[in-house]
Amino acid sequence: MTISGTGSGLTTRMAILGALSFRPMHGYEIRRELELRRVDRWAGVSYGSIYGRLRSLVREKHIEVVGSEQVGNRPARTVYRITPAGADELTRAMRTALSTPQFPPQPIDLALSFCATADARLGSEELLRLLRIRAKTLTTLASELAQARTEPVSSAPGVSDLVSDLFAHRRQQIETEQRWVQHVLTRLEAGAYGSPERGALDTAPHMQGTDR
Repeated sequence: MTISGTGSGLTTRMAILGALSFRPMHGYEIRRELELRRVDRWAGVSYGSIYGRLRSLVREKHIEVVGSEQVGNRPARTVYRITPAGADELTRAMRTALSTPQFPPQPIDLALSFCATADARLGSEELLRLLRIRAKTLTTLASELAQARTEPVSSAPGVSDLVSDLFAHRRQQIETEQRWVQHVLTRLEAGAYGSPERGALDTAPHMQGTDR
């Protein structure tokens, strides 16, 4: 059985198992380990979902509770360790991730496909406006990524080079998306996606906020 889940769910699970493969940790330590690796920037890991994923991994017997730690008057923290089954799961997940290209479904593709139908809910003006917002968001993401890359990382041998390549991977993904969005904007501005039956997208009825 391969590691279950898709998107951020799969990567968060793999990240937790990977962190626990070093040593037993409580949830906050796992989060700190992942933060040091900046995984939210290049792996789509949601820090807020870590505790829910920990419970799931316990139920699946991929990790187990080995005790608790308490510092001062703070609440006790549950300590987890990876099980042999979890170690096997992590190895399988890593092999699959490294060898098999994965292209998660893109909701924008489905949304865009509906924009060219006879009963489209969005006309060309709104579609252009929304895609321009997307382009600006991508620019912001690129700037935030560049800023995050300047922050210090672990001094362990090789880690800096590794993090540099991981950031480069995410940067190139963003740049590819930016080029595609600009391509679609240029096509729409030239009147693309019309049809002989409907004419241009401008003729689509505007139905925001209504039910049919």
